[in-house]
Amino acid sequence: MNYKTRGELLYIIDAQVKRLNWSATRFKCLLEKKFKLLNRFNLTNCQLQELASYLKVYPDSTNSNHLFLTFETTKEMERIGWDVAKGRQHLIKTYGKKEALAIKCRRI
Repeated sequence: MNYKTRGELLYIIDAQVKRLNWSATRFKCLLEKKFKLLNRFNLTNCQLQELASYLKVYPDSTNSNHLFLTFETTKEMERIGWDVAKGRQHLIKTYGKKEALAIKCRRI
């Protein structure tokens, strides 16, 4: 995915943030984690390209894979007798993440 202008990259990023229905706070958290910045206008064109690519493949809340993973995770937690707190504690201890969707497949 290669965009020619900075304006086009910013437009794509805005569209993806809207698709994900993210708040400004959530978007700023992503910028801070990935780039140590709070404003997308301070990103280089290369960083904007990376961000646009990342957001394009990020699943939204209606993504069927997201729903399937959530359902399967819930079902498995019930099977082994864990509540949400126990599951989250395991994810943090094992993967350093609070949510299963934040874990990349290759780490599991």
